[in-house]
Amino acid sequence: MSRTIILDTDIDMDCDDVGALAALHALSQREEADLLGVVCSVPYPPTAGCVRAINRFYGRPDIPVGLLMGERLDESPRFEVYRAELAKESTEQWSRYNGAIAQECRHPEDRTWSPGDAVELYRTLLANRTDRSVTIVAIGLLTALQKLLHSGPDEASPLTGTELVRAKVRELVTMGLGTFPEGHDAYNWGMDREAAADVLGSWPTRLVVNELGETILTGSGLARSHPEHSPVRRAYEIYLGGPGRDRCSWDQVTVLYAVRGRRHCFRERSGYRIRYDAASGTHRWTRDHSGAVDHVHLEQTASDREIAAEIEDLMAYVR
Repeated sequence: MSRTIILDTDIDMDCDDVGALAALHALSQREEADLLGVVCSVPYPPTAGCVRAINRFYGRPDIPVGLLMGERLDESPRFEVYRAELAKESTEQWSRYNGAIAQECRHPEDRTWSPGDAVELYRTLLANRTDRSVTIVAIGLLTALQKLLHSGPDEASPLTGTELVRAKVRELVTMGLGTFPEGHDAYNWGMDREAAADVLGSWPTRLVVNELGETILTGSGLARSHPEHSPVRRAYEIYLGGPGRDRCSWDQVTVLYAVRGRRHCFRERSGYRIRYDAASGTHRWTRDHSGAVDHVHLEQTASDREIAAEIEDLMAYVR
């Protein structure tokens, strides 16, 4: 059964976001997924331009792209930790790729194009779907989702954000270092702790947490399967400093589960609730017998090599 997907990504700091979007395009081509739209969860325009370039490469410039608006990445207190992490990574081996992709792969037809507002896009896409049909895959900050939950009625829907999510969303699958039974996420959730605490604490439908992917290495095959001008290949080469290199696959694993489910790769640990503390960035899984929430921790059953091969097969697809 095909999954209806909205991808929520920072598409920044790491190249596995690009690999996840590439995998989604392959899954869409195989009619396993219907990619409704892509939301960029940081207010940095090159992220949207990068997504647009990748979508066009796969022959899908029609897929709407939303950008978090209303705040500035370089000024907002919300993104203080994010800015510090960017400064840290700029002194290490990783290179930022989204701006380069947005410029290098920009199509003449995109000169007048601009992304929509992330929350408005969410509300429009959800309002037009059947009930409990949409899977949201969040592989970056949870900022846009927090804003969605707190949004009010508009032209798209008379429902509040929480009501709209409860009506239309089947599940949220989020990539976060949600280690069981407790731990600390210094990255995706940690880049906006208040948003993470709010979303994880009040999400009204099924919520699945994936932390897998660090030991599942993919990307080296892009040098063989993608042409040199491919924005997917270029993103990996820019970020990793050359061709034929692998990177961890947190985000691709999240997409793989969201579309294909458990099958032979994963096991679901359910009957718990994750509680995230914004002050410390720590979390704890606790037993929940009320049935009011359905929080799932994902476990790996297949080998790293098996899952990596499945992901590489998807990333190798070129339209």
